[in-house]
Amino acid sequence: MLVTRYFLELSVINKKLTTTKLPNNFSFEKQKNPDLNKFFYKTIGKDFFWRDRLSWQITEWEKYVSNPNLHTWVLKDQQSYVGFYEFINDATKTMCDIIQLGLLEEYRGKKLGTQLLEHCLTQCLKFKPKKISVHTCSLDHENALKNYLKRDFQLTKKESIQYYPN
Repeated sequence: MLVTRYFLELSVINKKLTTTKLPNNFSFEKQKNPDLNKFFYKTIGKDFFWRDRLSWQITEWEKYVSNPNLHTWVLKDQQSYVGFYEFINDATKTMCDIIQLGLLEEYRGKKLGTQLLEHCLTQCLKFKPKKISVHTCSLDHENALKNYLKRDFQLTKKESIQYYPN
């Protein structure tokens, strides 16, 4: 299967964000829980062929989540999980990399991806980076690329690769 990968960057110099109001009963929580990262990665990722971390043991998840530059935020509807994102700010604080961002299946198509990305960008900006980067691909949700481009991310690289799903 041929997959197109998109590499994007957002220059944040003098960047002003617009934010969409979160629906009632929804909230964000910062997390440092390897089981939660693993849950979201596996559950959301099954629909989008996320495979890199599927073989990780709990010790690898613990090491990953213990990175002080990794930030995980969870979107909740009252007490129910909705989605999550992870980003890493580099030690020099010049770049934030959005690693994962996604919604559980039952919450897709409700414009919550917009709120998830806007919250993520707001949190990244607190580290005063010069740029925020992300990559997505043709296997991700159909609105992923459009969502990044709508928030002024610029395409820096596009490539097609052969992908062999397991």
